[in-house]
Amino acid sequence: MPTTATCWRPLSPPVRKRSLYLSLSDARLAVRRFSKPPVQFRLIGVCVCVCVCVYLPAPGDVRCKTVRSTAESIHARSVPLLQLVVMEINLRVKWQDVRLRIPPGLADHEYVPLNPVILKHIWVPDLYIDHSEGSYTPSVLTDIASVWIYGDATVDYSGNMFVRVSCRMNYTWFPRDHQICNIRIESYAYTLDHNVYSWVPPGLEVSDGIPSEQFLVRFEKTEPYTRVQDVYGTYPALAFRLHLTRRLSYMLLQVYLPSGLLVVVSFVSLVVPPEAIPGRMTLCITTILTMCSLLGAAMQSTPQVSYTRAIDVWLLSCLTFVSVVLFEFGLIIKMMEMGKKEEATKKQHKVKNVSQVRPFHNPGPPPPEDTGGGYFVRAQWVDRVALVLLPILFLVFNFAYWWWFLAGSQNAMPDLAKNSPL
Repeated sequence: MPTTATCWRPLSPPVRKRSLYLSLSDARLAVRRFSKPPVQFRLIGVCVCVCVCVYLPAPGDVRCKTVRSTAESIHARSVPLLQLVVMEINLRVKWQDVRLRIPPGLADHEYVPLNPVILKHIWVPDLYIDHSEGSYTPSVLTDIASVWIYGDATVDYSGNMFVRVSCRMNYTWFPRDHQICNIRIESYAYTLDHNVYSWVPPGLEVSDGIPSEQFLVRFEKTEPYTRVQDVYGTYPALAFRLHLTRRLSYMLLQVYLPSGLLVVVSFVSLVVPPEAIPGRMTLCITTILTMCSLLGAAMQSTPQVSYTRAIDVWLLSCLTFVSVVLFEFGLIIKMMEMGKKEEATKKQHKVKNVSQVRPFHNPGPPPPEDTGGGYFVRAQWVDRVALVLLPILFLVFNFAYWWWFLAGSQNAMPDLAKNSPL
């Protein structure tokens, strides 16, 4: 616990508003309420025991698990960049107020438990969490909170609460993205001239093995003394970071593997003879429609942002490969039609030439029959080249994409080992 700082500014004597007397067994405790912090007020520290319950953009489902009687839920919100993080926190705050009148005979290490309603009648630190959208304290018969007052005029508050904090997200490397949520507990009205915040050992304590099916959850405590500077002064604050690393396995099974198999199925249509137009066209149209449906479902269930993500590159590339197969078959059909027209034209010219032959003239052996000329040959050549070239290009794209995706997402992750994560 920090010692009394020399930066305290002397304040004018506080005005006594009222006195409240509570009967506690054989002792009687008098508490006074003041409009200003005490002259020798010092915040001894904040001890935060955190069990995390996070809901962030995940592919469209809601999952709940029990973690030491703590529900964990993951849910996607409609806000693209600011996502809501909900944490269950056991917050413990200590401060010393020498103006409290303690019952005689109460030693410094002894305490008197009081109803938390007593906080309405004494001065309390104006703690708040930056970018918090609200908090609530669960209750059964009463709120889950306690207040102890020690013999040295130290007030010890402990309470369980759920806090909703907005965090800024970056989904460039989705679905292997790493999100950092900075959570800061600070004073709203009192600067460092009046309050000093510090961690009480162990400071930030996290439950062991917080499971998450889609995220690897880690916490990191920042430097002991954090200060917030603005135009009105410097305010005390305590901060810690929440690291969320998305697991790739879910999207790998739900999006990457099905889309890759659809591309392979579209390549199967290349081995179907071009003459089987209904069967080959049906296979091409089915694969491209299924790919479009998968793309639409993936876009709706993933975070909607205005920039390109890693998963967008993969899905659009797979859609391109499937579309190229369909375009290639359309080109083959066009070339075969042109070959048939050329063959029909040559047959007509041949009939005219035969009708103009002179009598008793031996025309000699008939010329070899031409079945469409070069168009049929070119169509067969294009089909054979596509059967070899497109699978090779898809393999090259896979090697390039996964090398870029895994290396880039790994470089974007901070080195938590250097920051001593909890």
